[in-house]
This record gives sequence, structure tokens and C-alpha cells, in this order.
Amino acid sequence: MDSVDWVRLRLPSPIEMGMDGFPRPGKTVHWYREQKKLTDTTWTQKHLSQELGLTERAICYLESHDVGLDSISLRRRLARLLTIPPLLLGLASLADETDPGQTIRQHRKMKQKNNPLRSQKGLARALSMTEKAIRDMEKRNIGLDSMTRRRVLALLLDIPPATLGILTLDEILLRQQTIPNMPHATLSGEKETTFDLAVYEYRLKTLWNRNHIGTAQDRLTHIAATMVELTAALPYVNGNDEKDLRAVLCRYHHLHAHILRDQGRYDTAIAELEKAAILAERAKNAPLLTVTLLRIGSVLRDRGTVTEAQAKIEAAKGNSTGANQKRKQAISDYLASIDCYTRIRHLKPLPEALHGVVLFDEGYAQAHLAQGDLKAKRTALARLTDGGKIIATTRDVLEEEFAIRITKRTYHNTKAAAMLAAGWPREALQELNDGMDVPEEGDMTRQNAYTDYLWSQAYTDLGLIDAAATPAQDALLRMKQIKSRIHITRIAGLQGQLSQLDKKHIEVIRLGVMLNS
Repeated sequence: MDSVDWVRLRLPSPIEMGMDGFPRPGKTVHWYREQKKLTDTTWTQKHLSQELGLTERAICYLESHDVGLDSISLRRRLARLLTIPPLLLGLASLADETDPGQTIRQHRKMKQKNNPLRSQKGLARALSMTEKAIRDMEKRNIGLDSMTRRRVLALLLDIPPATLGILTLDEILLRQQTIPNMPHATLSGEKETTFDLAVYEYRLKTLWNRNHIGTAQDRLTHIAATMVELTAALPYVNGNDEKDLRAVLCRYHHLHAHILRDQGRYDTAIAELEKAAILAERAKNAPLLTVTLLRIGSVLRDRGTVTEAQAKIEAAKGNSTGANQKRKQAISDYLASIDCYTRIRHLKPLPEALHGVVLFDEGYAQAHLAQGDLKAKRTALARLTDGGKIIATTRDVLEEEFAIRITKRTYHNTKAAAMLAAGWPREALQELNDGMDVPEEGDMTRQNAYTDYLWSQAYTDLGLIDAAATPAQDALLRMKQIKSRIHITRIAGLQGQLSQLDKKHIEVIRLGVMLNS
């Protein structure tokens, strides 16, 4: 397939294509306005100009010559007003991005040190802008309303276009190629189009499997485009079909958030999950809302562990004030995650499988809050263990119905991590040893790397530098391979802890070099 089937995406075939391979936005706007005019004769160019606060002449030029349509905000307003599928206007979403400038800064910093684009000065030269303009763009999102500029930035900095709110033709083509041959159904309502929810469920399962093994970060644009298509279909379904569609869309938000969390973009991940919570509530799907709240709790817990790692880095620098501040932030996140689990307990009915996950996750969070309280530590681990027993009998249900995969290895790793949080490294080593007897289940790149990190953390807590260094280096190589920012930061915290033991140790130095390369 070398061209996009735009008709299938609800675009009439006569519309002219632009130089970028997308339908000309002005012509698309004109067609959808005329369609709206068939049922409401007031939708003239004059009416549209009044809605947008523009002149009638401006609307004429907009529709005939695409004038002003480089503006992303204008495209979004038009899509909302005229019910245009965002994909036809090159948009991944109608919602404003949380902080696109910060996304640009993060990806710029991910460039190799010898890459000129890593600096604001180098990026300014590439874009023919001033350094001040780049600073304003990254800190205040100034100058980012341009579709052309976002496309260039995505290309230069290897940013998944969907994270900047835009789509590329390559992603649309890829999505068309990966749709399996399945029977189609039709959407009810004023427009008819082929549609089968099973296609989206199949694709979602495939993406989850890809991320469990390694990473699905390279499919972010694909995921965002699918969510746009599902959202566009909502006005044309009702009853149980609408509830089913909202449920599938909700699960796509879960996956999107899970990948964003892996990238260390916690605020954006939580924002995605809050959208999912709204979908679950409107679908009146209590189990799905439970899963959403569990995932919010997980993001908060993970942010807490990363903040603790950053506290170790600050402590290694001798910044005790900064370290203490980070620890307080981590505690706030753990407490916020506990609030999520408390809220879940008020949702009824709660399936037994999900009850096990609540106990499991809650025990893990409580272990981080136990501090020096022995009773609290034992209570936390008992709760985690009780949850694990339920999970052991409902593992298949969790994966098939809720896309929650907690393997036997995951159980041992999480329990070991909780023991480390409770200050019991020797017990954690025993738990990791027990986990080594569990048969591998296919490609376990991510899980094996996390296991190596836990081995290293346990040895570090015991002050055994030589034993800790090698698994930390192995874990780092794999985490860089799958681009897991969350785990890379954890390993950076571990390296800070090791440097406090002996900053001149050759393996500690080597780990530091690997982190910065």
C-alpha cells in the first residue's frame, strides 16, 4: 500500500491533495461546512466567520487557499465546529498537549553530547531562530501553534509526532497495513462507514504484548491515531455499542499512559488516565474505572520511586537539603497512590481478580511509607502477599479482561522491591533467588533488566560494590535499548548511592560513564 485510503477515513474522493500528502485543509473545511449546511442552512461562510471571530473574506481565503491553516489551534476549532475527523487535518488529538515545550526540551536533551541539536544554540540555528525564541518555546510554549514547525521539530529531534499533537502519513499508512482482515460492521447515525471494534481490540492486545516484551514507544503515533479514530466514531453509536466503544477507547488511554510513564512523563500519563476515568464513568463500567485508578496509583508510586532515586543523586552531590525535599515529594506520591486504592474500595462490585491487585499494589506502596516502623513493614508485606495469592488464581482473567499482566516473575520482583523499600536487602535477595526458579515466558527483556536492577540495589544496600556493579551495568544496557527513562533514572540513583560508598571504585566510575554516554 503506497497511498492512504482517505475515503475510508470519511473524506470524499474529489477533495484535492496538498503537497504534504494530506487533503488540502481548506477544501476539507469547505466540504464539511457544506455538509453541515444541508441540515442547517445557516452554516454559510458568514456564520463560520462569526464563530471564529474572523472576516468573511478571511474564511473565503481559508477555504480556497488554506490561508491561516498552519495554525494548529485553528484546525482544532474547525474540527470541533464542523465535526471533522482530526486525522483529516493532520491532528492526533483535539485536546491541547500538556506541555509541548517541555517535550521538545526532553528530546533535545536525549541527543548525544556531540550532536549540535542537543544545545539550544544548535537547535536555533537549525530552525533559523534565536536562542531566546528557543527558550521561550521550551519554557512557555511560544511559537508552537504552527503545524509546519511541529513537523520539523518531530523530524529533527526524533519526537513521536503524536506527542506534539500531529500525525504523519507514514503512521497512517502503517496503521492501514496492520489492520487484519475481519468482517466489518456499520456505525449508526447520519453517516455510514465500515467499522469493527474487534479490529481495535486485536490491535490493542498486540501493542500490549509488544510493550510487555520490550517497548511500544515507537508506536505512540499509531496509538494516538487510533484514539482519534475511536473518538470520532463516538457520535455515531449509542446504547451498548457506545459503552463498548468507550471501554476500548479507555483501554487505549491506559496503554498510552503506560508508555508515557515509561518515558518519565508522569504528569502527562496521569492526564491520559484522567481522560480514561471519565470514559469509564460515562460507560458505567466500575471494573474499568477500578483498573484506571490502579494505573493512576501505579504512576504515582513509580514517580515516587524515581524521586527517591533523584534524592540519592542529590545526596551524592552533598546537597542534603535537595535530597530531603525529594524524599518528601516521594512520600506525597505514595500517599496519593494510597488515596487511589481507598477510592477503589468504595466501588462496587469489585471483581476478585482486581481485589488481589489492589492488595498487591497497596502493600507495595505501604512498604515505601513504613520507614522504621517494623509493624507497618510486616503489615505491608502481608498485604502484598495476600494479593499475590489471589493473583496466582486469577492471572489469566487479569490479562484477558483487564490487560494487567502480573507473571510469577513479576510477583517475585515486586515483593523483592517492597522488601528493599522496607530496608530488608537480605530478604530481597532470597526473594530474587526464588524468582530464578520460575521458567522464562518468552522474550523477557524488560523483566530480566528489572531483575538485574533489583539484584544490584540489594547488593548496594548491603555495601557490596563489586557484586552490585555488574548487574547494574547489564540492566542499564537493556533499559537504554528499550528507552525506559524511568528505570534509567533509578539506576542513576543507584550509581549515586554507590559513589557515596566509594566514588573512586573503577566499576562505579564505569557505571557513571555509561549513564552519561
